[in-house]
Parts: sequence; structure tokens; C-alpha cells
Amino acid sequence: MHRSVLNNPFAPGSGAVPDVWVGRDDELADVEARLVPRRLAGLFERGRTYLGDPGLGKSVLVNRIADDRGRAGDLVAAPLRLARGRDPLAALAAAVLPLVPSGERVASRISRAVDRVRDVGLLGASVGVSAPAEDRYTGLAELLGSLAAHAKSLGRLLVIRVDEVQNLAGDELSQLLTVLGDLLEARVPASTATGEEVEEYLPVVVLLSGLPQFAQQAEDAGVTFSRRFATAFLEPFTDDEVRAALTFAFADGYPVVGDSGPTSVLMERRAGEALIERCLGDPFLFQLAGAAAWDAETGPVITADDVAAGWLRVRREVDAHVRNRVAGLTDWQLEVLTAAATLGPAADGTAIARAVGRTRSSEIGSTLQGLVAKRLLAHDPAGYRIISRSLAAHLRAS
Repeated sequence: MHRSVLNNPFAPGSGAVPDVWVGRDDELADVEARLVPRRLAGLFERGRTYLGDPGLGKSVLVNRIADDRGRAGDLVAAPLRLARGRDPLAALAAAVLPLVPSGERVASRISRAVDRVRDVGLLGASVGVSAPAEDRYTGLAELLGSLAAHAKSLGRLLVIRVDEVQNLAGDELSQLLTVLGDLLEARVPASTATGEEVEEYLPVVVLLSGLPQFAQQAEDAGVTFSRRFATAFLEPFTDDEVRAALTFAFADGYPVVGDSGPTSVLMERRAGEALIERCLGDPFLFQLAGAAAWDAETGPVITADDVAAGWLRVRREVDAHVRNRVAGLTDWQLEVLTAAATLGPAADGTAIARAVGRTRSSEIGSTLQGLVAKRLLAHDPAGYRIISRSLAAHLRAS
């Protein structure tokens, strides 16, 4: 037996970084070529925010970046996934606490900072949340600053990642973005190679990820978000990106350990094209369909029949995933979106209006704008297009 659930390289959902990696070249290059070297050099560079619909791989991307930095020796905080109602400052303090060096390596500044966050209830001390907000903020800021200074002494980065940021609003969101933004802008004295006294930014990388509405929530919170964080809206993969990933992974056989020891698994070209046709660039569907095709049989070659059989087995999950994209839309919004899907990419507003019984694009203008704001539609110079090709296919078939 070559293939089994124990050596399946596809990983749908849960933010797990899959062995079969697709795309995101621009985002990864931005981190490696700009964000990391500038922060290590003591230069200012904004944090990064990755937004997108469920299943577009936001958490996967952030975790991939964190894994890369961990292998490089940087201080990487535990992933912080914000649930509604969770105290964001306390959660952040708990996420970075494991980075505090133990024993004699603990500098007095770090020790004092840890004691301070305990005193104000951020690490479960008896004082609890009754401490003034200013004291809680100051305590956490001191801990983060001392850990960043420790990273600097090692020639490393402090990496913080926060997921599901859209679950915060109002004061909670303002507090979290302020403490992280201030950390990004904090400077410390340093000396150049020529002995000149200067100030350098701390070696800190902050990565945020969440749903598209977070951009508006951050603006509503009244913090200087755009000045401190650069935002990227993730889109589905192109077919060429998926094809390149499959070629890279399977051209020489994907290495696995089978029943008889090390071996490899190949993928038929037709199987790869069948995966591309089914996932339509959706990252979650690609991993889901890939995992199902792998598990469909146990032999050394993934066939088109394996893809078809696996897809049939996960079809209910596929339908639920795609339907989730339109959850919460009004009947009218759904009708307009379905009309755009039926007309195909590059449909103009007038054509969509007529498809739903109106005569002018102005009559559905606010609806179109709302769908663009929800990142369901994109308005390109050629016209309107549904961003998710899998959603467009679902709407055309419904």
C-alpha cells in the first residue's frame, strides 16, 4: 500500500499548512524580501493583514510565514485565535509568555514585565480585570517591548500572529490594534558601525488575518490602522497556480513511506486537470478534493477516477462550503448576485439590472456596491465579476 490517511499530503481546513502548497508567491515574497529584512535592520515596516472569505487560506498563509520564521530561529508567539468575548490583551499576554526565557537567562527587565502583567490580571492574577485599562495596556506593552528587545539582542525577530480579528469591535479592537501598532513604532537607542548614535525600530513582525469586514471595523474603531498595517485581500488561485503546484509536487513522484518502506506516488495529468476543474481556484476545495482523491485508493498513481470518486464522497461538504459564502444575504442581493453569475465575468451594471427586471444600473447601484464591499463581487474596468469561481458555478447551477 502506497497511499493512506497517514501519509496524505493534503490538509483541508483548520489552518494547517499543507505539504502540497499552492500560490501566494507575492505575499511570501513580500515577507521575505521586504518585511523581514527591514525589521531586522531596525527600519520601519508596517505589519501585514490578510483578509478574505472563509476557505481562502488566510490562517494557512500566516501559519506558513510563522513556520518559516520559526525555522529561521526567530521568536514566534503561539497562534492567537480570537473568539468573541475573549479578552484580547490577556490572550495576547498568554500567547507570548512561552517566549520568556527560563532560568538564569531571564533578564531583569523581562522578569519585571512578567510580574507587571500578572499584577494587572493579564495572566490570571487575583487582581483580575478590575485593573484600570491604562495599567493593563502599560503592563502588556512593557512585556512585548522587553521580548522584542530580547529578540534584538539575539539578532532575531519577534513574530506575533492574530487570527479571526473580525471577532473584535469597539474598545477591544482599539486596544489590541493600539498596543500592536505602538509596538511596531517603538524605537530604541542603537549605534551604527561608525559609532553614530541613532534610534532603531524593534525587530517585530505582526501578522493579522480575518474576514473582509475587518477593514471597515478597524476604520470604525478610530485607530490609525492603515498607517501601521498593510492590508492584502486574498483571492482564489488561478488554474496555472494550481497546475504548477501539482507539477512541483508530483512530477518526480511524491515521496511517502508505504507498507514496504520509502516509495513515491504519481498523479496522472488527467487527474490534475480534474482537480483543477473541480476546485475552480478555491484553496479549501483544492485541499478537500486532493485529500479525497488520495484516500480513494491505495495505489502508486492518483487517477482521474480517484478524483471523481473522492469528489463524490465530499460533495455535501463542498456544497455547504460554497453556500456559506452567501449566508446572510437578502433575497434581493442573492438575486442580483445570481444574475451576475449567469451573465458571466465582465457583465456591466445595466445588463445585470435588466436581468433582474430593472432598466438602469442606478436602480441596483447600492446593491452592487454592497456586494463589492462584501468581497463577493469585484468591479473591474471591464465590468462586474464574482470573485469566487466556485460560487459563480454554484449560483449558475442553482
